[in-house]
Amino acid sequence: MNLKTGKRPLTILLSAGIFMPGFSQYSVKVMVLNGSDNYLILNDDFVIRKQDLVQKKGAVPTGGRLEVKGLTAGRFSLSLTGIGYADYTAEFDLSSGNPVFDFGRITLLEKRSFILSGLRAIRQNIRSGHSNQLPMIRAKIC
Repeated sequence: MNLKTGKRPLTILLSAGIFMPGFSQYSVKVMVLNGSDNYLILNDDFVIRKQDLVQKKGAVPTGGRLEVKGLTAGRFSLSLTGIGYADYTAEFDLSSGNPVFDFGRITLLEKRSFILSGLRAIRQNIRSGHSNQLPMIRAKIC
């Protein structure tokens, strides 16, 4: 080993990058907006899970633009929560062929408007005589 040239440490460093796929730059991007006027939402939190294990979590940065780097390949779920908004959950895949997943713009619905639209659908079903066919609401409203 020649310490003056540093060839051996450099070779080891390059090999570590090839044989350790966990260090690859897989990432996800999203911009979070509100549903009524498309303003960026403040005070949002995010959680990214892989096989029910939390990989990353925190607050969405000011401006609503979020990019999470340092993920590994696999199937993930993204959960977004905001005060006064219905929770949002979606799944995405990262692979060597798709190292970056960009959700683009995600619009969170205000709980008030979400509840009102659900109530309108229920009222419409009752008026049309289809009260046994109430809509399924899958968002968490607490």
